[in-house]
Amino acid sequence: NTGSVRRSILVALCILIEQARIEGYVDVFTTARELRSQRPRMVEYFSQYAFLYDAIAYYLRTHPASLPSTP
Repeated sequence: NTGSVRRSILVALCILIEQARIEGYVDVFTTARELRSQRPRMVEYFSQYAFLYDAIAYYLRTHPASLPSTP
């Protein structure tokens, strides 16, 4: 179902943005694996991973102030 694919990508992207804001790094693979452990078939294709990597990279480039500052 196309709608569930879009939702899974959106959920993963929201989690990754929060991870970047709080922890200062992102882990796309682990996030996708954890989502699939709760709901099978979430983020399972290469194209979905590629989109997440591209989207989070764009977010990090365009919102550097949202990342935690380093000492």
